[in-house]
Order: sequence, then structure tokens, then C-alpha cells
Amino acid sequence: MKFKFEKELRVGQVTEIRGKKVICRIFENKNGPFVFINGEIIKNITIGSYVVIPVGYNLIVGKIEGEFAVEKPNNSVLYNEIELITRKVEVSILGTYDNDKFTLGISYMPLINSDLYIAPKYLLDNLFVFSSDNVEDDGGAIIIGNDIDNNLPVSVSVEKLFANHIGIFGNTGSGKSNTLAYLYTKLFEKYDFDYHNEFIFLDYSNEYRNCFTNDKTIINLGEGEDELLYLAREDVFNSEFWLSLTEAAEKTHAPFIKESLKKYNNVSSVNKLREELENIKNKLIAGAKDEKSINQLERYLEKYIEENDFNRFYGSCLFVAIEKFATAKSQYLDANFWSLINRIELNCNNLKKYIKFQKRDTNYTNILVINMNRLTLDNKLIISYLISNRYYRLFNNRKTNDNTINLIIDEAHKILSVPHDSDKTPFKEYILKKFEEFIKEGRKFGFYLTIASQRPSDISSMFLSQMHNYFIHRLVNQNDIDNLSNTISFLDENSFKMISSLKVGSCIYSGLGAKFPIIVNIPKLDEDIAPKSKNISITTNAKKK
Repeated sequence: MKFKFEKELRVGQVTEIRGKKVICRIFENKNGPFVFINGEIIKNITIGSYVVIPVGYNLIVGKIEGEFAVEKPNNSVLYNEIELITRKVEVSILGTYDNDKFTLGISYMPLINSDLYIAPKYLLDNLFVFSSDNVEDDGGAIIIGNDIDNNLPVSVSVEKLFANHIGIFGNTGSGKSNTLAYLYTKLFEKYDFDYHNEFIFLDYSNEYRNCFTNDKTIINLGEGEDELLYLAREDVFNSEFWLSLTEAAEKTHAPFIKESLKKYNNVSSVNKLREELENIKNKLIAGAKDEKSINQLERYLEKYIEENDFNRFYGSCLFVAIEKFATAKSQYLDANFWSLINRIELNCNNLKKYIKFQKRDTNYTNILVINMNRLTLDNKLIISYLISNRYYRLFNNRKTNDNTINLIIDEAHKILSVPHDSDKTPFKEYILKKFEEFIKEGRKFGFYLTIASQRPSDISSMFLSQMHNYFIHRLVNQNDIDNLSNTISFLDENSFKMISSLKVGSCIYSGLGAKFPIIVNIPKLDEDIAPKSKNISITTNAKKK
């Protein structure tokens, strides 16, 4: 772009160069709050302003990160205190315009006495466009909001944003939920997606029932038989899941569970199971063995060999137990073993309240909101894993490469937190391990994860470091800020200093979709399509005295 060297925009000169930091002296006649150019009032430079330093035919673009005053040498007659100081600013170099193309990072260094200009609006208009709207280039673009300093729209590539992992962080009330809803609302406003692109929202607090689009399926788990989650049998009845869920002992319990699952998968009908049981009883009678315990187990088994899949699985466990007992392997009937049996029964009775089996989700639209507000924390953990694992498996095994899935998890700390010693269980460790696999490997085949959390310090650093785009709202807990600063490579020191003072609705956006970190005001969605995340007022039903 052709930069116009407007004398009104020339406000200072370079005096020092310190790596990426440049110190500039501001002219005394440019210390006012505004600059007038062609009859237009322009905001003068302050902390956060963008500036330009021409070097030959190229333009260095920087951002003012600090301001200070230097006392002048007392070698002349001075008439007031203002004349005693020189105003200086610290400029952080963002990148360079070379042949009208912006490149992030340092390509050229300024020279001492190089001129400092206020970045004009036409340059900023281009600078804040992080994407073209050409679908062939990068999938088109959406406006995510306006930059906080100049109130100019910030445009981001759809591909660079949504075809990657996204992290949204911020304290309660900072605008985090609105940002999540806003991004996907704008995406669905711009594009119509079919079953080649699926979006699964895990909603733990029933916040997003009115969000995103009207063309969505909502499943309210825990609200009756009509509100069930459709999964495939292989997603639930696999040994890895049950071994971790029941905390099975490796040498005794693990073989039993594997054998029970094999029995469940091989038994074609309930009658077949009864027939096999009768054969075992006949062998016992023929061997003149006491069949009292077998009869007791058989009565218990009859209760559970129904067509319901969870009952059939539990019935298969009981059958294997009987079979082991009948072959004199009595260790399978000690107290420890029955404790395992009881854990299996408890989880089967629990899961069948929320799950129904179907090969494919034909009852759903490609935009699915799963409301888990009524579930316990443990059930949220289990169901979240089963859903995630299902779609990860489907997309990992797909035959074509034109399908994608975006899994969106709000309040991600509830399932991705690093368990403390007192809260550590094999299943929680297993969940973390599996989600690590999802986030590390999923991007290769179109499995993208968006997480939002008010407590990033509780989330494994591995997850934070694997995000490709970050939206960071106000955080006041230093542990949260430190955890982000130790894992995120896209943010500079000054950006981290701003996190604790961001206003509601503002966030620092950085990542693959941005040329540089930028503070953005995310527009608040209209009430009828906004997340329902307001705190309940204590004075709503109270009368003032």
C-alpha cells in the first residue's frame, strides 16, 4: 500500500533501539490529545496506539507499550515545568509492510532519527483484516469484533480459526460464554453446513439452549426416556472403558471383564444364555457337586438377562461368574470379586438412564447441543468421554477426508482438570490420557476441539499448549495467568500484563488466525440468543425497606 507521509501524522523520532523495543522522542508540539488533519480530528498516540516507522520503501509497524518522561539538561532558559521534560514512548515492533504485504516479526530495523508516524486508518483497516473473504484462499472470513484502541473491525479466517483447536478463558462475568456463542453464531450465519461438518456442544449448565442457530438438536439428559443419547454399542462395551471405570485389578478383575464382554458380544439371544446355563448345571449334578450357590446365582441372573443391553452385559458378567464357580475357580466369588460385580451393576444401572444404542445418529441434526445440567459431576465426566470417544473413533476411521467435527466443551475444567492426590482415580487419569490423544492426533483428520474455562490453572498445561487460537478475557487469579504464560507462545509480556484489567466483553485474541495479539471487543449477543449465564439476583423477590 502507498503510505502517505502526512506531516500532521509525524509525531516523533527514534532515539534508541533495544532489540524488539524502540524508544522514540515525541515532538513537543504533538503532545496534545488529538491531531488535526484535513479538517478531521484524529486521536493522538497513547499506550496501545499503533505507529509506523518508514525505513526506505518499507514500513515498520509497532504498538506503543509504555510512556515515560526524561528530564532535559538545564542549559537554557525555561519558562514552565512542561519544558523541563521530554516525552518518550516505548514501541514494540509487530512486523513489516513489504510490497503491501504485512509480515509478522522483525524484517528490518529502524535507524536512529527515523521518523515516527501515527498509523493512519487506511493502514489499520488492512492490518486488522487477518483474512480475505475469498473462500478459495482461506475459507472466507468472519468479523469477531472491534479492536479496543481504534474501534475498527477485526476479520479472521474461518479456516485458521475453526479448523484448529480454540481456547477461551476468563473469570465468571468476563464475557467468556458470550464469546463462545458469538463465534459459532457468526459461523452459522455465514455458512450452511451439512453432515460433512458436525458440531457437538457439551453444555454442563444449560446455558446454550437458545444459542447458535434454530437448526439444532437439543438433548436434555436426565429428563426422561425421550431425552437419551444415541451411541453405538462398541463405544460403551469395550474393555478399556470398563477396566478404568471399575478400577479393575490387572491380574484378576481385568481377565474377568474381558471375558464378560466377549460373552456379551457372542451371545445371540437370552435363550442361548439360559441354554448354556442349563448345561453347566447338568455338569454339576453329574459331578455330584453342591449346586446351592449355583441356584442362588441363577435366580439373580434371571433378573438381568433381559433384552436391555446394559442388563445383558451385567447378565453376561454373572454368567461368567457362575461358569468360573462351576469349574472350582472359587476366587471369583470372594468379597473383593463381588465388589467388582457390584460396581459393574451400579454403572450399568446408571448409564442406561442416559444412553440408547443406535449405529448412526440419524435422529440428530449436524449441530447438537447436549445439556448435562441435571447430571452429577461423575456422570458429566463419563458421558463427555463416551461422546468424545465416539466421534473421535468415527472420524479416525472414516473413508473420506472431507468430513470434520468440532467438539465444543464449556466449563472444560470440570473434566480436563488435573486431579489432586485425594481426588485421583484410574478413570480420571484415563480420561485425561484419552483427551490428550484427541487433541494431539485429532486435528490430522478433522477433529477439532474448542474449550472454555474460568479456571485455566486447573487444566493440564498440555491442553493449554495444544490450542491454536486463544481468546483470553479478564483473569485475576495469578495462578491462572501464570499457567497461561508458561504454556502459550503466541502472547508477549505486555499482553499478559493486560489480562487482569480487561473490561467485560474485551479479550486478547492471539494465535494462528491473528497477525499479532490484539485486544478485541466481542459484541454482546441479543438477549434472545445469548447464553443464559447470569447469576440469580438475591433481591429479585425482595422489597426495599
